[in-house]
Amino acid sequence: RRQGRQNMKLLLTVVLALLLISAFSKVGDPVIKGGQDLQKYMEGDLQGTFIIFFFKKSAPEARTTAMRAELKSKILDKYPNFHYHEADGDSGLYNDLIDDFQVDNTELKHSPTVMVASEGVAYWAHGDGAVDDLSKKLTEYSGELRRQK
Repeated sequence: RRQGRQNMKLLLTVVLALLLISAFSKVGDPVIKGGQDLQKYMEGDLQGTFIIFFFKKSAPEARTTAMRAELKSKILDKYPNFHYHEADGDSGLYNDLIDDFQVDNTELKHSPTVMVASEGVAYWAHGDGAVDDLSKKLTEYSGELRRQK
């Protein structure tokens, strides 16, 4: 019975993560089923700038919610063509990607890490001020914005 509840919680977590991803993803983006899919698209199957929001559902909800809202208002609303995806470190679906990208799991327990990536270059920011930091680096790490300069 306890195992059944844990399985149900995991299923609900995955469903919620997919709903959030679809709510924020650019129209026309493929449905990402986990870290391997995301990495495949980032490595060239999908052109453009990626904003990846690494978080843990078990982390303080207020910080995660606040950073997600700040990211939407300061970056995603301004650049609707960017590809946005969320990677929940608690779901197990992104473990390989988190390891490959060397995202600090200890930091994710406290606050999200956000990454901008394009054309093989990436920049990570974590914690308070991460969205502002990322905003300042966009023209450096977004191929689309570099070409517009």
